[in-house]
Amino acid sequence: MTYNALFKKVNIQGDVLQTDRDISLRMRDFGFLYYGKLTYDSALHLFFYVSRFSNRISCFDSSLTLHYIRHTIDTSVTPKINFAKKQISATIKSPPFTVNQDACSSRGLLFVHSGLKADNERMSEFNDHAVIDMYNEISAAYLGSFTVPNYKGEALKAFNIINKDKALVFYEKHIVCYDLNHI
Repeated sequence: MTYNALFKKVNIQGDVLQTDRDISLRMRDFGFLYYGKLTYDSALHLFFYVSRFSNRISCFDSSLTLHYIRHTIDTSVTPKINFAKKQISATIKSPPFTVNQDACSSRGLLFVHSGLKADNERMSEFNDHAVIDMYNEISAAYLGSFTVPNYKGEALKAFNIINKDKALVFYEKHIVCYDLNHI
């Protein structure tokens, strides 16, 4: 049984070719603490792993070579999650505190759907819009944010960026394409 969640490079038959050495944190947590979203930028040939429960961003290539570990502008560094370890399993005791809802990358930009209300944001704004933070994938520098409105009472469930200027947004019952030049 493994207690650590690690990135592994495998072939089509499922044989492990390589295991990461410095991307994943060895927390003996069954992978709960650093659950997140893995995205790939085909223009840069880089993977980005954005933690769901902390502000950690890991950038690495297909040989599992770590390029950097950076943090989003959200200040939640340590995951806030309680789980119970048993001899051969673990369960979550209470709902985890979500920092990042989703992420995607496109042509040198990393887009992160923040799950936290900003200090300068009204609760009604937070409830009516999703905030997407943008980062430069090479430097991990924060570039700004934009909001995506709820659609017909539905909150954003997932999204993808197409060519830096279109956001394909998935809601519960709808899919909407937004022109980012007009948001």
